[in-house]
Amino acid sequence: MIEDIRRDIEQIDQQLVRLFEQRMELAQALGQYKQEQNLDVLDMGLEEQMTDQVVALLNNPEFEAPLRELYRELMRLSRQQQLDLMNQLEQES
Repeated sequence: MIEDIRRDIEQIDQQLVRLFEQRMELAQALGQYKQEQNLDVLDMGLEEQMTDQVVALLNNPEFEAPLRELYRELMRLSRQQQLDLMNQLEQES
């Protein structure tokens, strides 16, 4: 029983890692676009709207607070990825 649950968690973790990598790669592409277009990295209104949209997908409302926390952190990491790339591009030019 516990082995089955742990195996399922491992499989989900593998999927999460692949999806996280894809998300960070897209954040880099977004950062490059924002650099080229001279756009700000942070858009709090958009981030809140995106979080609300993701929360609306939940089947179990008891997970709303942890999902909001997860997405706040994902967006913080995405912004940092964008800033790092933008700083790197700026130094290279």
